Amino acid sequence: MRPPRPLLAAGWALLVGSARADDGEVVVVTASRTEQKRSEAVVATEVVTRDQIEASGARDAAAVLETVPGVEVEHSFRGAGVRMQGLDSEYVLILVDGKRVIGARDGVIDLARIPAGRIERIEVVKGAASALYGSDAIAGVINIITRKPAAPAYGEGTFTGGGRDTAGGAPVLSTSGTGGVRRNRWAAALHAGWRESPAYDLDPVDAQTDGNAVEQVNLALDAEVAPSEAVEVEASATYTLLDAQGVDDTRGAVYDRRNLTEEAGVGTAVSFREALTHLRLSLSGSTVRDQYLSDQRGSDALDSYEESTERLITLEAQVDTWLKGGHLLSGGVEGSAGFMVSPRLSEDGERVRLGVFAQDEWRPPAAPKWAVAPSARMDVDSWFGAHPTGRLALRFDPVPALALRVSGGSAFRAPNFKEMFLRFANAGVGYVVEGNPELRPETAWNVSAGAAFSAPGGWRAGVDLFTNHLDDMITIGLVESSTPDAPAGEYGYINVSSARTTGGEARVGWSWPRGLEVDVGYSFTDTEDLDQQRALDGRSPHRGTFTVSGRPAGWGLTATARGEVVGPATFFVDDGEGTDVPVVTEPYANLGLRLEKSLWHRRLRVFLGVDNLLGSGDARYVPLDPRLVYGGLTFSWPGADAPSSTP
Repeated sequence: MRPPRPLLAAGWALLVGSARADDGEVVVVTASRTEQKRSEAVVATEVVTRDQIEASGARDAAAVLETVPGVEVEHSFRGAGVRMQGLDSEYVLILVDGKRVIGARDGVIDLARIPAGRIERIEVVKGAASALYGSDAIAGVINIITRKPAAPAYGEGTFTGGGRDTAGGAPVLSTSGTGGVRRNRWAAALHAGWRESPAYDLDPVDAQTDGNAVEQVNLALDAEVAPSEAVEVEASATYTLLDAQGVDDTRGAVYDRRNLTEEAGVGTAVSFREALTHLRLSLSGSTVRDQYLSDQRGSDALDSYEESTERLITLEAQVDTWLKGGHLLSGGVEGSAGFMVSPRLSEDGERVRLGVFAQDEWRPPAAPKWAVAPSARMDVDSWFGAHPTGRLALRFDPVPALALRVSGGSAFRAPNFKEMFLRFANAGVGYVVEGNPELRPETAWNVSAGAAFSAPGGWRAGVDLFTNHLDDMITIGLVESSTPDAPAGEYGYINVSSARTTGGEARVGWSWPRGLEVDVGYSFTDTEDLDQQRALDGRSPHRGTFTVSGRPAGWGLTATARGEVVGPATFFVDDGEGTDVPVVTEPYANLGLRLEKSLWHRRLRVFLGVDNLLGSGDARYVPLDPRLVYGGLTFSWPGADAPSSTP
């Protein structure tokens, strides 16, 4: 690897939010926790750029990820989560600018709460990554990189309005604004956004709504300064307010539900660069306050109000050093303290974690090119003690156009506060669910292999294979068949399950110099619950994705079609007598179209679009948002003659 460039040539690129090196190539940070060209990464990294986000018309991070091969967006009452390599959201680590996102509901981080207007790019690394990131990174890592000012003075505002098929005429509205200033040694940016959408009902037989009425406000402030060519300082502050309202219909009782979630975060980091060494220190804190009100219509007997608060404080230090012979040594320490207060917990949740990691990325200077990156980490948790993980990644480029990769590693997921301290009693049915503070971490190992190929004429292709094996999976099991407090049984969280996921992904793309981009992907996933000897619930083995974007030269037009085609999935449904009955869903296609016209050197962009054109989805098994027709405009200053294209 080349030694780092001077601060104002390379470090400043990240300081002001650029994702490109001097030669225009995309720079990524997630695969190795260090800055490197995407084409040189030992571990494969998928990137969704700002241009692709704008062309898609996506309103939030969940919508951005819908057509990324191997990433499945799952919508439920918990929010919009992701599934990778056949594993659910709790096994995917979500980061924003390299920092953990908190506020998960039943393991799901709702990606719909991160507006697309604030995103510069999204980096996706699949497979075990606990050796660098610790707990939760079993299926992979998704790192959302936020926008920073990239011009001396920059501003952008977007307004979008539309309507859904089933919303009864109520409009879907959103507006956002981003502005920033950059000078020789400092930069600052402000983002503000608001969106409102009505509730919808996919099954009008009952009073229950399938999609919440949502009002959301986002604020973010970023500031950075480089007092010298060896030092840079960053600071940020964010606030999100999400107000979701809906109706539940349970056994004939109707409840008006309101969930008010506030999220706030602050962070600061200092970087020192001297010759071939880079030291970074960071401190961040975040808090999520969740208020949940359930109001029974016609009665106060079953009304409930719950308020929960979660906090996380993290302190990190990382040093990267370039040595002779092509070695990049990286090491760091990560300490965190987490707290949670909730009426559903038998006691307040408190935990302290400490992680120490190291990696040697070695690129011998001899031809043909190859690289090896062993990494290891030791995590110590105040509840479950010490847990080591490791990963070995190899890359070989027999010719410049072909990259072969293979990696293997271990990973783990620590039990969360709910699994350890939950206390839930259903008096009407007569059962109790109890947390278990003696739970062990879930453990896993992963092997991945792949090839990436590029050819003259803008062609690119790739294939990846993977297998995961999980042990000590946490599930709810019967602890006692009957007790005085729980005549229908006392249940608890226990380490009993094991599972396997195996599959592969294939993708092909083509970039035509005259403005046409085509990307097609297919993923196959085979899963097995090793205890029950059946497939994991709700996984479709087959999924295809596609994106076609055209920008005819001189027309100022951008037309984009994107979507996914998903095969049948099997769900196992309790028949009420303790027997799980398999239910197989129909295949479906989710298609979106968008047309944009640029005016005045792209300072003004007018767009029209439709999401879920075919109206796919159902209330129970495929809860997609109904068809949405929308339009709007974006004003940018100073504007640009053309987008900066794809990675």
